[in-house]
Amino acid sequence: MADIPQFQQTQEIDIRTLLGVVNETGAYIYTKDQKGCYTYANQLVLDFFDIPLSELLGKTDRDFVDEPSVIALEKNDLRVLNKGLTVECEEKYTLRKNHSSHVFMSVKKPLRDSKGNISGLFGVSTDITKRKRLEIDAHEEKEFLDAILNNVDAYIFMKDKDRVFRYANSKFAQLYGLDTAELVGKKDTEIMNRKIADDLWVLDQKVFDSNQKQT
Repeated sequence: MADIPQFQQTQEIDIRTLLGVVNETGAYIYTKDQKGCYTYANQLVLDFFDIPLSELLGKTDRDFVDEPSVIALEKNDLRVLNKGLTVECEEKYTLRKNHSSHVFMSVKKPLRDSKGNISGLFGVSTDITKRKRLEIDAHEEKEFLDAILNNVDAYIFMKDKDRVFRYANSKFAQLYGLDTAELVGKKDTEIMNRKIADDLWVLDQKVFDSNQKQT
């Protein structure tokens, strides 16, 4: 049996090393052909779909995720495959198998053949599901707090050391004929008489300096 040329052995070692690195990146890496069929995926993608590479190859997203997910994913893929664009976007996958939903930040770019024609795409996706859930939880908590503070019979606001309002409940904002979104980000001198604003600022500075309540 003929010996395997040294350069071929080296090339095979380099490929194995590269594949090992790809599987340890912490990102979901994959390639698709012009029809959207998977032609490669690293281990994270295989674990996500819970299948070996041999069963993924030739399959499309339609085989794994629900219709709303497919519509959005195919729309992004076609921008890459038909227009040669680089697409950076959030993508939601709801798996048919267990109905679990996951959110990814994806970057997709075209693959080209030796003639420069688009032959497919490759994608790198990062799972941001936990971050999105935290954002949703924080938003819901803020809405809950706003609902409470907006129904308190008191004028409530927060201001920073630059005299800029960082928060105000609706009762305080209405005092100046504004809604809370209009008031937040403005300085006290922008919404009230300069002398009144300066007098109030004297009290505000005492709070900042002493870190104690002032009455």
